[in-house]
Amino acid sequence: MFYVGKPITAQEVQDMFSVKILCEHHENCFRASERRDKQRYYNIARVLEIDCNKDLLLQIDACAIMLFNGCTCPHAHRLLLPSHSPASALETAIMVSWPPRRPRISTIREISHYGRDYDDESSTNPHGYGMTLVKVNILG
Repeated sequence: MFYVGKPITAQEVQDMFSVKILCEHHENCFRASERRDKQRYYNIARVLEIDCNKDLLLQIDACAIMLFNGCTCPHAHRLLLPSHSPASALETAIMVSWPPRRPRISTIREISHYGRDYDDESSTNPHGYGMTLVKVNILG
């Protein structure tokens, strides 16, 4: 068990979990192909850093991102950068791949609260999370 007072290392997370990503270009080619023997190639991501208060940072080797035909993807893959300014109430938020298990779906909603503490949302905090949460209105 890990929590703020007893953090877990990036290597321990890497040893416990296998994190894989799927290139968007791969998915486009996969869906366009009419081959019956096609298969998806998931790319391994390495846990680079972890902060038990907040989140983890993943690293993917861009040279190893594969297309569905087994070739390296020649396209650029932009980094997802966190915003340097906090969100504000009623600002529009876009969530990609929401709801869960529905890849390539996106939803646009508004932020209802931008500065919730973990303790505002839960009466228990056994792991000692200290992150700030953004609450987004998402209905059916």
